[in-house]
Amino acid sequence: MNRHNERNDPGNSQYPGEKIIIGDRHIGQGYRPFIIAEMSGNHNRSLERALDIVEAAARAGAHALKLQTYTADTLPLIERIAATGKPVIMSTGMATAGELDEAVQAARTCGCNDIILLKCTSTYPASPNDSNLRTISHMRTLFNCEVGISDHTVGIGVALAAVAMGATVIEKHFTLSRADGGVDAPFSIEPAELKQLVEETKRAWQSLGRVQYGPTRPECKSLVFRRSIYVTADIDAGTVLTPENMRPIRPAGGLPPKYYQQILGKKVNRSVRKGTPLSWDMIG
Repeated sequence: MNRHNERNDPGNSQYPGEKIIIGDRHIGQGYRPFIIAEMSGNHNRSLERALDIVEAAARAGAHALKLQTYTADTLPLIERIAATGKPVIMSTGMATAGELDEAVQAARTCGCNDIILLKCTSTYPASPNDSNLRTISHMRTLFNCEVGISDHTVGIGVALAAVAMGATVIEKHFTLSRADGGVDAPFSIEPAELKQLVEETKRAWQSLGRVQYGPTRPECKSLVFRRSIYVTADIDAGTVLTPENMRPIRPAGGLPPKYYQQILGKKVNRSVRKGTPLSWDMIG
């Protein structure tokens, strides 16, 4: 769908495991989200408009365009599709866990292991309150497959939140202009919004990173801006450290502020000039 065929950048990948390939795109936890523009009925019965929607979606950066059947409970159709050997992307709107299990098993029995389920709320538009994005990680565990979202809410906020919950595919209804009308126009996104969705879902994915405590490599340069304990007046050897002659200030370089109470009332063992960072060898 993306006419530049840009390959996903796995440079931020913390998940080097399984992936699904559609065209030249990799889908998985270690890759930026795969973006699908759903045409739905926004062609307004015009072939020319439908083709224009395809072109506009490609220009905006979508990776695929969706034309689909409606529900995930038609097992013979799922079996026929699975038998092609191609990946299967299946929306889950209204489906129970049992129905999804039947659908997934039907696909796997026919040899398809590249299955992507899309968390979906089948109301148009859907309310964020009914999106239940926490289901995404549960669904991944329950069915051992990639999970994304087919999002019918207004705007792109819920889609971005889905990335934070681990969604690897994002699907949104797409139209050339909501002002043109159409069955799904009120909650469809326009070309500029689709472009923003492509950009911001990548940014959201990049921000996931890994479990990290302590400074990152770029942050190490900022450690100098931490406070540390400095002498704030010229003092002679034997002088007692008090709030009047020391305090935590920037930059780092002296004792960390957590030792302030511990050294309060201690004596310095040498003369110390104002502006000197305190260290343990100066005390006692």
